[in-house]
Amino acid sequence: MPSHYQTANPKKALKSYIEDYLVHEIQAEGLVRSLPGFARFSDIMSFSNGEMINFTNISREVAIDAKIVKEYFHTLEDTLLGYFIYPYSKKVNREIITSQPKFYLFDVGLATHLSKNHFETIE
Repeated sequence: MPSHYQTANPKKALKSYIEDYLVHEIQAEGLVRSLPGFARFSDIMSFSNGEMINFTNISREVAIDAKIVKEYFHTLEDTLLGYFIYPYSKKVNREIITSQPKFYLFDVGLATHLSKNHFETIE
């Protein structure tokens, strides 16, 4: 169970977790080239939690190349924050829908916090 569920103020714990993750894990380790681009990606990615991933659409929304969007998703996988689930299909070339993976964050609370935080910055 994620530790922020057991704290007295889970919103504050989630916020500090995200800030620590962006600063210490991503920036300090040099896993991404542009931290502002990754922050924009994380805003959009939170709305895609559990949905079929279209790298081109996300890259258009974030205004970065689709290859970099793929790298960002793999960075999330490498740091154990999320994972892809690929559909099972006996036939190789079925339809585009059956070949698109879904991406899930490891914690629904994290996805909710990211999406709510995005709405707060818009208002």
